[in-house]
Amino acid sequence: MNIKEIGAYLRVRGEMDEETERLIRTVYPIAEGTLHRISDRRFGLVRTKEGLRLSGTDVTLRGELAARHFVECDEVYVVLLTMGMESERNIKSTYALSPTKGLVLDACYSEAIERRLDAYEEEKRKDGDRLTSRISCGYGDLPLETQGPLLRLLSPEKIGVYQNESFMLVPNKSVVAIVGIKR
Repeated sequence: MNIKEIGAYLRVRGEMDEETERLIRTVYPIAEGTLHRISDRRFGLVRTKEGLRLSGTDVTLRGELAARHFVECDEVYVVLLTMGMESERNIKSTYALSPTKGLVLDACYSEAIERRLDAYEEEKRKDGDRLTSRISCGYGDLPLETQGPLLRLLSPEKIGVYQNESFMLVPNKSVVAIVGIKR
């Protein structure tokens, strides 16, 4: 658990007070105990005038962010990680009993997702891959609208993830990330 990162999700400025830290330590085991599911695929990159196309697909990563971020890469991992509907139920039921605890639990789930993505990347590094940091649609000039086509490449229904018409993932504690594999 990274209490400082959870504090950042809660918008804690400066030193965290003891009550907030105690509350985090109280609800964090709920997030920690929730199983995550993951779907990933490795794709080659084809450089085109429109952007970086994932080989074998019609999905193109457009914009300067992707071009700069993956300049040393010929391949990427596209990763979908979800904490599942259990996270939605846990947050809602906790929030109903205590809105403050519900907000803290939501922040704990956000930190847990990031930590699990970090662990995923560490496993890939152990396999010998040299990786970039991860980015997601909606960062910089990488259009949020690209998330749907990326999502479809990962068979999200097999792990219970859907995207609504506003491009939001359901369950909420889900993320699609792109990680470059350096040459």
